[in-house]
Amino acid sequence: MKVVFLGVGLALAGAVACADSEVTSGPAVAASEERALADDVALAERVRANLTALRARYGRPPAGTFLVAEPMLRRARARILAGHPANVVLEDQVQLAANNGERDILYGTLEASSLESIRFPVKLVKSHRLNVAIVVVRRFPAEGPPVLHVLFAMAEPDQSD
Repeated sequence: MKVVFLGVGLALAGAVACADSEVTSGPAVAASEERALADDVALAERVRANLTALRARYGRPPAGTFLVAEPMLRRARARILAGHPANVVLEDQVQLAANNGERDILYGTLEASSLESIRFPVKLVKSHRLNVAIVVVRRFPAEGPPVLHVLFAMAEPDQSD
């Protein structure tokens, strides 16, 4: 499992290139994309439930929903599905958030082969107060098992945690 954790405060070189992906249209494609999105949303809910259970073991309340960050993560999901590497997409999101004046958001991605193998960063588990947005992207490589990319955005936890 690979963990990538980026903060908005990082100095990133280059401008953000948010190229729109080429989209094939038609009812069959739209229906397939809607099913995939619904499946990924259901997986994100399961990831949130797993995070809630783990936080409870440490005496922490469930994480709140970080509504402001969800659209950014959905755009990141679309770019990853279009073939962009997850770490590059997140670096772009960090830079975009910084350009928009957001200074206290951390973005991250966890890569795993299953929901059960996801290991959450300590900040997600042990922070006393936490709002988090979670988006899941499933990729199906030509060889090997499917890969889950769990994208998240969270407000910087209190320094007292």
